[in-house]
Amino acid sequence: MMYVVLPQAFRRILPSVIGPLSNLVQSTSLSVLIGNLDFLKAAQLVIERVEILEGASIAFQVYTLVLAIYFVICYPLSMLSKKMEQRYR
Repeated sequence: MMYVVLPQAFRRILPSVIGPLSNLVQSTSLSVLIGNLDFLKAAQLVIERVEILEGASIAFQVYTLVLAIYFVICYPLSMLSKKMEQRYR
C-alpha cells in the first residue's frame, strides 16, 4: 500500500492542496509577526501616520514593500509545489 496507493493519492491531491496553502500563507502568516493586525491593515496604518505627521504620501513605497514580502513567501512555495508535481508525475 505504501509504495502503490500513497504515491498515487499524493500525486492526485497535491495541486488541490497547494492553492489553499498559498492562500493560507498570504492571509495568516504575516499577521503573526505583527500581532492581531493583518499585514495590509498595518501598511494602511503606517501610511496614515506618515501622512498625518509629515504630510507626504508614501503609499506606493509601503504597498511595494508588502508586495515584495508576499512574493518572497509565496513564490518559493509555488516553485516547491511545481517541483513536487513534476517529481510525482
